[in-house]
Amino acid sequence: MPYGILVPLVGFDLWYVSDNRISEDQKALKGHQYLFTTPSCQMRKKLVDRLLTFAKNGGSLIVSSDDFAVDEQMRAMDARKELLGISEEEQFYDADTIEIVQDMEALTAGTKLNSYWNRIRVKELAEGSQVIERWSDSTPAIFKRPFGKGQVIHIGTIPYWAALYPERNEGWMQFFPIVVFEAS
Repeated sequence: MPYGILVPLVGFDLWYVSDNRISEDQKALKGHQYLFTTPSCQMRKKLVDRLLTFAKNGGSLIVSSDDFAVDEQMRAMDARKELLGISEEEQFYDADTIEIVQDMEALTAGTKLNSYWNRIRVKELAEGSQVIERWSDSTPAIFKRPFGKGQVIHIGTIPYWAALYPERNEGWMQFFPIVVFEAS
């Protein structure tokens, strides 16, 4: 999903790597600085361990919605708390927008980004997390957090789906490059 949006619509020069390859090949992420995860609440423990190592060693993970929620046995994982620093959250499905809270290059404060379907309202974040954007009720919608030598950026919706709709994607198409280049 990220690959299909970020390459043709945003123009990123991306490389695709499967979760199987990351899980099985310790060198699969070597030389890469950023990783956009494919939205999925279910992730194998071995994959999660590799992604944690990637971020600890200086990589930037860009994750969305309920990524890292359960393992391959559908058991709740601690990865959301460990990696994202989320100690309390709730899913919600009501329509909402994400508001840009401070000017970000071409996106001015007050710009609204549409969200799509599965939304996460974070109620409590770990110390050191920086809120980038907020839901209409002022709870964090997008935040970044240092992790080891790297960082993780969490987007509380599935932005790639929101970006598929031409009438909704302009803000997201401007947002993705800003987030990546700001992460450098």
